Amino acid sequence: MKKENLILFTNGFPCVKEGEEFLEDELKLLSAEFRSIIIYVLGEGEICRAIPANAKVKFLKADPSLKVRNVILKQGLTLLNIQKEDKKDPVAKAAINKNKTFYKNVLIGNFLLKQTLENELKTTDLKQTKLYSYWCGPWFDILMLLDKSITDNITFRAHGYDYDVEQRPEKYIPYRNYLMKKEPFISFISQFGYDTYNKKYPTFTNKKMNRLGVVEQNMNPQNGRKEVTIVSCSSLIPLKRVHLIIDILKNLPLDIKWVHFGDGPLMNEIKEKAKTFGLNISTEFKGYVSHQEVMNYYKSNHVDLVMNVSELEGIPVSLMEAISFGIPVTGCKICGVPEIVTNETGFLWEKDFDTKAAAKQLAEYFQRSPEQKQKFREDVKNFWNGRFNAEKNYRTFIKECLLS
Repeated sequence: MKKENLILFTNGFPCVKEGEEFLEDELKLLSAEFRSIIIYVLGEGEICRAIPANAKVKFLKADPSLKVRNVILKQGLTLLNIQKEDKKDPVAKAAINKNKTFYKNVLIGNFLLKQTLENELKTTDLKQTKLYSYWCGPWFDILMLLDKSITDNITFRAHGYDYDVEQRPEKYIPYRNYLMKKEPFISFISQFGYDTYNKKYPTFTNKKMNRLGVVEQNMNPQNGRKEVTIVSCSSLIPLKRVHLIIDILKNLPLDIKWVHFGDGPLMNEIKEKAKTFGLNISTEFKGYVSHQEVMNYYKSNHVDLVMNVSELEGIPVSLMEAISFGIPVTGCKICGVPEIVTNETGFLWEKDFDTKAAAKQLAEYFQRSPEQKQKFREDVKNFWNGRFNAEKNYRTFIKECLLS
């Protein structure tokens, strides 16, 4: 039976200026399918992003009247069972032993939030309400403590950091082993995520793969200049390996304009390294800019290539956005990147690739005829339409995971 109302759990949206961009487009479709939407945000804040007229925001904070002692007495057996389950896992056990107090406090805090939410949901007609957590992170750890009659009515989205232990310093996500026993329904945004959970929990079947997407854009404008424009968009941190872009560009015997969007602790180091470029390469370091400014740049300026050489990604939105304009992309064979970067969209390299070989491959592409490059850009756009078209993907997700 179709639910009339929706409760949506987010990390910060709509109370953060940046982040969870996908939700803005998804919410437009959700608002047309559900009579009312309650958006639950952890903590508190001020609404700074647009939300539909039939949506309102609530903040979840632990009820101060709840006593930790009472929670421990009431939930003592469950607390022990949760901790006991993780101690069966050597990696989890080592992480807990390293910081017992922290993980114990996290668990108790989750029980306090669970009790607060449970009290609030008593006034909700759950038979007419679908629950949807946009993330499989902190909200998962709270919501999966609820009664199974409620958890069976929740859809979780899983992105990357919220399920992939390889993206965690201690290779551990607290208490996931116990909570997964309740068979939550999880929709993974990438095939990589789906396959990762197949390996981690081989008997877990209550899952689907539903990609995210970005909205349709006009083709990135063409120009008649011979100069090649290359864009990168990332934080300037070691993980993103932006210095490798410099190494690639140095080996390109072409006139190049390199534009980088993003800031970070390595900004000065990267700028200094870029000073070693020859006269054939000019640079623009835009620093931190809004998401909309990047989109406006793609709309108004010809871009030959968007480069990503990160050693760790989920399934990067920056590359989805680039191909929505028909701009070719690069990336490495890590996590969900090969689902965006293929022979149809650009150049996929090994994680530890050779920068000279990469430069040679790019040079061969840039030296193709204008007609050949335009045909390739059209293929890039068609790939986006077939795999990462937001409207198509969100309608499918809503139908399969929220309305069925």
